[in-house]
Amino acid sequence: MPSSQNSSRLLGVELTRGIAAYGVIVIHAGLVCESVRTPAVISLQYFFCLTCVPFFLVASFYFAALSSNQTEAFLPWLKQRSHRLLVPYALWTLIYTGLQLLQVLAHPGRMDGLRQLFSDPLGRFFFGASGMALYFLPLLFIGLLVQKILAPVFARGSPLVLGLGCLIALFISSAMLLTGNDDIFSPLPPFQPLLSSWFGSEPSLFWSTFAPVRFFLAFVALALHCLPYIFLGWIGARLGSWPLTSPSHRAFTAIPSLLLLIWVPVAGYALLTPLLGCAALLLAISLSGTGTSRWIVLVGRYSFAIYLMHQVPLEVIKFACHGHLHLLTLPLIFPISLAVFVACFAVAWLADQFGNKLARAAMALP
Repeated sequence: MPSSQNSSRLLGVELTRGIAAYGVIVIHAGLVCESVRTPAVISLQYFFCLTCVPFFLVASFYFAALSSNQTEAFLPWLKQRSHRLLVPYALWTLIYTGLQLLQVLAHPGRMDGLRQLFSDPLGRFFFGASGMALYFLPLLFIGLLVQKILAPVFARGSPLVLGLGCLIALFISSAMLLTGNDDIFSPLPPFQPLLSSWFGSEPSLFWSTFAPVRFFLAFVALALHCLPYIFLGWIGARLGSWPLTSPSHRAFTAIPSLLLLIWVPVAGYALLTPLLGCAALLLAISLSGTGTSRWIVLVGRYSFAIYLMHQVPLEVIKFACHGHLHLLTLPLIFPISLAVFVACFAVAWLADQFGNKLARAAMALP
């Protein structure tokens, strides 16, 4: 999700970053009325669920592949990625945990609320359970780490090798999803169904809930989830500037991508979300102009910050409208999500223009 120097001229990509951040707000807008929604809203949210985060993942791995430097030492690379991803993650984990703690203390039954709030400290502080969208940061960090480790083997592989690797990775991630082995936030840890079939329910549950083992299993689950996107990023990087070299190349890239974005959600093939993310990225690249637009660049620049903070204004709207919003409709979801987007954009702009180092870090700004 963080912007790349390579994408600074691709206005279509920057605009799509903003649209995807807006889509994430739409996905979570059901928070304001306890997710009671009309069928039209459900369909809109379903489309954004299939495309927004997959686009962010493919775009991140694509630009990481374009800007990769095989001679760069691992520790400086790790320090840079940690500062870019883990520092904002830590700050927003503390912010969301603090806000939730205030909510618990303001209601009766504080002790039960506190026990529930900190019932899963591993998930809360390491895997994004404190916020609705924070899981993306450890997911992306682990994915970039896996991409860095595998790059010497696959980054310069032939299209056949990369395509085969993508198919295998897609099969593995789909199998995990279908068998329930991929969920790091459920009451059962990831791979619990698989471990139960191997070792029996009680022994596998005991070991998989042991903190170091669960941390390792969650790491593996997130890494396997990222693999198809990593291979798609490498495949996209092999295309280079080909989609932009001529009008025919733009059309050959844009039309199939657009058709895929329409067909997969309508058909309900949720297992093909990595391909949807790739289609969204290719469509954004093919529609990128050569001019400049300050506002589009800012939308892309602040998309990460909007993604991180959007839950706060949604919670404020929920509190302010408590008991008044009973059903989320299309005429309601658009002004709510647009207001949240504009508010988050304004906060990010203020942090960018006037914020200190801590404020900029919280907004994931360089």
